[in-house]
Amino acid sequence: MAALGLFGGTFDPVHFGHLRLATELAEAFHLEKVVFIPAGLPYHRGRDAHATADQRLTMVKLATQRDSRFDVDDRELKRSGNTYTYDTLAEIRAERGPDVHAGGHAEEHDATDHLRDPPGERTGVRDQAE
Repeated sequence: MAALGLFGGTFDPVHFGHLRLATELAEAFHLEKVVFIPAGLPYHRGRDAHATADQRLTMVKLATQRDSRFDVDDRELKRSGNTYTYDTLAEIRAERGPDVHAGGHAEEHDATDHLRDPPGERTGVRDQAE
């Protein structure tokens, strides 16, 4: 199966830094795809986003369309209630297998409880932001 990198965040707004980081991850880890996953309702960011979910999805699609290595997954935007990285990774690991690369905003890794990660469950994820 193709090497896949996951890049989650609110992308509110998506900017050049996101695209550059995704490019660097793709090159450094020889990823065939980097999938941007706009966060649905991350509890740690509060309820007020500057852009709606549809606007953020549109921004990410427009920003990533020029690089064939980039893709967008809207599963978190479709999920009701709070969204957690662990749930998304569990879904993707069930679909693709346990060897998945995950990246994200560096500031999010200061509060790792957003992962909702049961003990011992992180072994299948290579977190590139740590």
